Amino acid sequence: WVVGFFQDGGDAQQPIVIGTLPGVPSELPTQGNNKGFQDEVNANYPKYTETDVNRLAVGNDDNPHMSLTIRQADREQNIGRADFNPVDIRVANLTPRNLEGDDGTNFSEPTTPYDAQYPHNHVYESEGGHIREIDDTPGKERIHERHASGSGYEIGPDGTKVTRVKGDNYDLVTGNDFAHIKGNSSTTTDGGVKVFVNADATSNSNYTIEVGNNSNVNIQVNKGNINLVTSEGDINLKSGKSIVMDAAQGIHMAAKTYSAEIDGNWVEKVTGTNTKTGSKINLN
Repeated sequence: WVVGFFQDGGDAQQPIVIGTLPGVPSELPTQGNNKGFQDEVNANYPKYTETDVNRLAVGNDDNPHMSLTIRQADREQNIGRADFNPVDIRVANLTPRNLEGDDGTNFSEPTTPYDAQYPHNHVYESEGGHIREIDDTPGKERIHERHASGSGYEIGPDGTKVTRVKGDNYDLVTGNDFAHIKGNSSTTTDGGVKVFVNADATSNSNYTIEVGNNSNVNIQVNKGNINLVTSEGDINLKSGKSIVMDAAQGIHMAAKTYSAEIDGNWVEKVTGTNTKTGSKINLN
């Protein structure tokens, strides 16, 4: 229904529409049919033989909007997180050390907080299926934007934001990028991860990691190798206490020179053959 008047009076050929009222269409549109208030060019509107108020605005659980049903069914659940297993490290001639684990329990995408009540949810839906919601339902306030492909975001009443990208995601920053996470951060990647630092090869563009007091840096490879390579430069290790290595098989080192300086004792226990070779061995 529309509200207005005809500026040509009784001839009624020049309508001026100043408002609309929701209605209940009796039939769906057909292309080329110019009768009634319908989209006779593309046959997009009205979409249903029900109130032409958007289903997301009506908030009827018995007749949900298709996009809401898809979002509820497409929810990601039980996503694995990094789980560092506890391990005992054998220390030569000393009591073994225990390295505590770091339990990475699974996490799930939050359920949508949609609970709109008419007439508080302001909905815009384009003919292509793109949706924008500004929901002012008391206690259920939300902002939701969704592309027809399924990519979009939703901000719930408590400020929680859920973003879904159905295709590829690109973040391009011309200047600097700063992020502050006051809680914990968990990232699960089904594929590989590559980080390229100092792509411009400028000086002092370092890759720096700092871990605060009373915390560890844990790296666990379930099946594979850890490769640390420097093409030009040194590898420096400095420990405030001990450096402990425990290998289930061998420890192999190859170097042009090997220099060791010990201020205390050297304790060496060999259960097998102890072999030392050299053109000259100085035991002074």
